[in-house]
Amino acid sequence: MKIFISAGHNIKDTGTSWGTLKENELTIKIRDELSKLLKGDYFYPPDNLTLAETIKWINGWVSLDSNSFALEIHFNANNNFKLRGTEAYYWNDPRYANVFSKEVADALSIPNFGAMSINLLGGMNGRKIGCMDSLGGAKPDYMSYVGELGFLRKLNCPSVIIECLYLTNENDRMALDIVKIAQGIKNGIDILFRSDLAKIEELKIIQLNLLQRILSILQAQLQKLSTKLGGNMEKSTFSLTQGGNLVALAGVILMVLRHYRVEFVTENELVAVLTGIFAIGGIVTSWIGRFRAGGITIGGFRKP
Repeated sequence: MKIFISAGHNIKDTGTSWGTLKENELTIKIRDELSKLLKGDYFYPPDNLTLAETIKWINGWVSLDSNSFALEIHFNANNNFKLRGTEAYYWNDPRYANVFSKEVADALSIPNFGAMSINLLGGMNGRKIGCMDSLGGAKPDYMSYVGELGFLRKLNCPSVIIECLYLTNENDRMALDIVKIAQGIKNGIDILFRSDLAKIEELKIIQLNLLQRILSILQAQLQKLSTKLGGNMEKSTFSLTQGGNLVALAGVILMVLRHYRVEFVTENELVAVLTGIFAIGGIVTSWIGRFRAGGITIGGFRKP
């Protein structure tokens, strides 16, 4: 599984601001702090990309692995300075947005979805909407200022936009804490994807064990090659060269298996592949050895 984490706006696009607080600088700091907390297949779009370029960059990776998720970090602002709290936007699935909004709000000890301010005002945009607390922190993107959000609608994977807090609200500004926000986002990732990430780590351990098995097989086979060539490894340049070629060939085969989504190869399958490699290597070794000894003709020429 791949998880993409984008710092909202870019180094040339400030986004919203309040005094010395600039949205793009804050989102980059949170992303950098988050990268220290996360281990695994996490991807971070470059900070000089526009929104359209960021979407294209992520989709380029998603096309190679459909099991992906993307989130983008933002800060909110409103002419009504009473509005505060954490929000998260989604397009067609609120479950991810609900989790991230709650976890960031809890980490900062601020309202989730600005529910407190909305209830005090009696509604949103002049409409009575009842108990907003029951809706949680998730909001469909049509409720955003622009009506729809490209990061949610144009990506080829599930995605969320997190509005950490309102820079225009004094209480939210007082609660602003880069480390806590990063931890809240990480908590959301753990809640939503812990089992998937644990499976990935388990597969990595299996693959590491297989690589160790490859090394042991290579060592045994190289020793056999060295013995056949009538000397130890240090005295046989050919055996070292041949061994290097075999290692490279084994690596190519594993890369091909990986390309075709073979996440797990059993030990028996691995041994069978390597045995075939060494069988071919043994034939080539025999022919080259005979040619060196002058006992074989290749291409019409005989070794003198």
